Amino acid sequence: MVSENIYANTNFKNESDFSDTNSTSPPCPHKKPAHESCHSFSKFLLATFTICFLLLTILLSVVFINQIWSCCPESWKPFSSECYFISSDSGSWNESKENCSSMGAHL
Repeated sequence: MVSENIYANTNFKNESDFSDTNSTSPPCPHKKPAHESCHSFSKFLLATFTICFLLLTILLSVVFINQIWSCCPESWKPFSSECYFISSDSGSWNESKENCSSMGAHL
């Protein structure tokens, strides 16, 4: 009986060819496992959410503080960090001045 020898040359992506130490082919690129790239995306998403939440908190705080600082009495109008009362009463200058003084304001 005659036996035949069969030879095959196979290259695997993840294994290096030890017989050829002077190989000019570049090494196989290493891919990140799927769980590592997913973890990186989760960190990015968490950081983005945190930044947006902080910006929203700061914005709402500024709006709330501005409302407190520009708090005017009822029927008074805020303008340029001051409060103004618009009267529809007709009267003399002196009467209007007295009316403003009685409200703690000046004409």
